[in-house]
Amino acid sequence: MTRCVIKVTKRDTMSIIIPVYREAKNLENILKALINEETLEFEKEIIVTVDEPSPRFVKIISKYQNSVTFLISKKRRGKVNALNDAISRSSGRILVFLDNDIKIRDKNFLKTIYKFMKDYDIAEIKKISNRKKILGRMVYYDYLTFSVASYLFYKKLKKSAGINGAAFVLTRKSVKELGGFKQCILEDLDIGYRSFFHSLRFKFIHETEVIVDPPSSWREWLDQRKRWVIGAALWMKDYFFHLKRFAKKNKRLSLLSTITLFPSGLFPLFMLASTFRPLESFVLILLYILVGYFGPFFPIAVLLSYGFTFLLLQNFLALSAYFLVFMFYIYRYAKKINYGLNPFWFFVYFFFYAPLWFMLLVAGFIRVLVFKKTEVRGWKI
Repeated sequence: MTRCVIKVTKRDTMSIIIPVYREAKNLENILKALINEETLEFEKEIIVTVDEPSPRFVKIISKYQNSVTFLISKKRRGKVNALNDAISRSSGRILVFLDNDIKIRDKNFLKTIYKFMKDYDIAEIKKISNRKKILGRMVYYDYLTFSVASYLFYKKLKKSAGINGAAFVLTRKSVKELGGFKQCILEDLDIGYRSFFHSLRFKFIHETEVIVDPPSSWREWLDQRKRWVIGAALWMKDYFFHLKRFAKKNKRLSLLSTITLFPSGLFPLFMLASTFRPLESFVLILLYILVGYFGPFFPIAVLLSYGFTFLLLQNFLALSAYFLVFMFYIYRYAKKINYGLNPFWFFVYFFFYAPLWFMLLVAGFIRVLVFKKTEVRGWKI
């Protein structure tokens, strides 16, 4: 008598974790996209971890409770606690983290992620912004420059120096090695940077993407950026010696990625090098930083950014050369990672939006590192 032994191979698993605070935003569309995607090669589980759900959110829970796991807290735990709680309840080898203000239009979104996570430990997923309004167009180039910097780290080192939390991936083994998310304002930047020192293999996934809704107003944008700046300043304070050692070891990559993220960081040098009005340039730089320190004076900061740009234009030839070189440098990498670049809107980004963002960054660092003010209104870690 011959015995037939059938070996059953357990399928790989992927957990998609979506943190929510009160309102659902684009959650229902995200759930539809994730549920409708066929994933024969692996099993998927969707976990929504929500703090203080609104009455409208309760309707979504009842609609999707058979295909989605909802972890509900009537009290506000904060994003870090919500994420770590969801991780402890999940079962997937691969953990995909998505914010609930994104849109997914790729029907093979999860399959594309799975394909790359066979060989990598951590991944950044490409992001673009809804470009219906001017602010959305500016945020689009924010994502583009951040993606170029991430791509550089991927190509040169296969390591991450920080990730954007709207959409990213970690393996369960990596999360365990890193000890989960740390209690800080920018938990995504932090865990990405810690992965660098654990030599986790990093991939920038540009073969698929998510669309992120930009802030609905400049006021909301300012509040968001102030939170980011305070978080970045505290992060830099914690990792200063690590950053210093890394920069010393990787001088070219450090300089190139910094300029990529903050092209207007070189603007003060152009201003002070101006043979026309060096004193006015110096005073404007000081005012620019000080005004950025005080939130209520944001409209003045916008006006100063125009004055900032006007003085820069006095050094027209040098600045024009810098702009053209930077634009073609970004364009070269934009083609590789499937981004578009409109010269007019990139001009607006370079001369107006980027200086404003850099001013807030410098002012925020002064606020945290000099004046020791670290409170973030309306945000719980």
